[in-house]
Amino acid sequence: MDYTQFAGLKVRITTKDNEVYEGIVWGFQFENEIVGNVLEVWIEDFVIDVADISSIEESKESSSIPGLGFGDLSQN
Repeated sequence: MDYTQFAGLKVRITTKDNEVYEGIVWGFQFENEIVGNVLEVWIEDFVIDVADISSIEESKESSSIPGLGFGDLSQN
């Protein structure tokens, strides 16, 4: 799954343990930025391993962050 498509959007993440997290995606941890494999999704105050994610969907009342592009979300 391309988790980067959710950059700057308000999402709802359900983990395999049925925990639900909701917030704006503001960053990612990449295994390798050239390949683009995402290891973690960062929303609000939460860091969620993609291995633990059962589902991720755009929240119904989604609001994007104005002026935030994908390049702004990459962390080294």
